[in-house]
Amino acid sequence: MSKTAFLTLLNRDNSVLSPHFGKAKWIAIVDDSGRIEFEQNTVLNGRAVVEIVARHGCKDVVFTEVGPG
Repeated sequence: MSKTAFLTLLNRDNSVLSPHFGKAKWIAIVDDSGRIEFEQNTVLNGRAVVEIVARHGCKDVVFTEVGPG
């Protein structure tokens, strides 16, 4: 089963994407069936985002921007 991560501002299925990769407050994990699972990025840094996405086995990540850091 393939999963995709969306970096969002809120933990709702209609939330807009976060404008910052590492500062995304929520990661929405969406599987092939459309089921959505949210995980909070409590550390608010890029490494935490990567770890969450990898732990869930996501093959793709959708975000808007990556800053200079």
